[in-house]
Amino acid sequence: MNSVLIRKRHLIVTLTIGLFAGLMGTARADSLTQYEPEPMYTYVHDELNISVTYPWSWVSNPTSAPVIHDVGDPEQLPNLRVMVMDEPWWLPLRFSGRAALTQISRLGRNVDVISNETLEHKGTRFNLTELRWTIAVGPGVDLHTLLASAFLGDRWVIAMVSSGQFASHREGLADASEEPFPEELKAVALSLKAVEP
Repeated sequence: MNSVLIRKRHLIVTLTIGLFAGLMGTARADSLTQYEPEPMYTYVHDELNISVTYPWSWVSNPTSAPVIHDVGDPEQLPNLRVMVMDEPWWLPLRFSGRAALTQISRLGRNVDVISNETLEHKGTRFNLTELRWTIAVGPGVDLHTLLASAFLGDRWVIAMVSSGQFASHREGLADASEEPFPEELKAVALSLKAVEP
């Protein structure tokens, strides 16, 4: 009887050590993947001499003018669209975001401008316009968008980065309307720059 009790204790101790080691291994693997940055890809438009950097896993989507590059997560959100606009010679950079908003207002509804600022980032002056809006595609998509407008050379270029959720996925999720724009997506928008020919 004593040997049965010893075997049970040995089994319990072995299982406890195994579970603990498994949990520690999982926690360690999670912590490594959680902080490991995703590889990035730099797209260069040779004809226009501009570049933008985004996650390697994003896939290309078809484009039509004024969009010259359209990529996104395979699940469709987040995504990035790079647009080259006709540059009105009289348009100051600080108003470029507002001009782009005119177009967005035609595509969607409930457009709410969160912020509009002009800043310099790594040698490029940007007008950043953050907004929330809804686009009527299928059941509808609630978007959180950052427009990074810059005059690169003689061109007005906009990097439009959006995150959000489809209305069909909205039910049961916490309201994201107060969340700040994700820093990793802001970095994608601000990676837009002119490159040497």
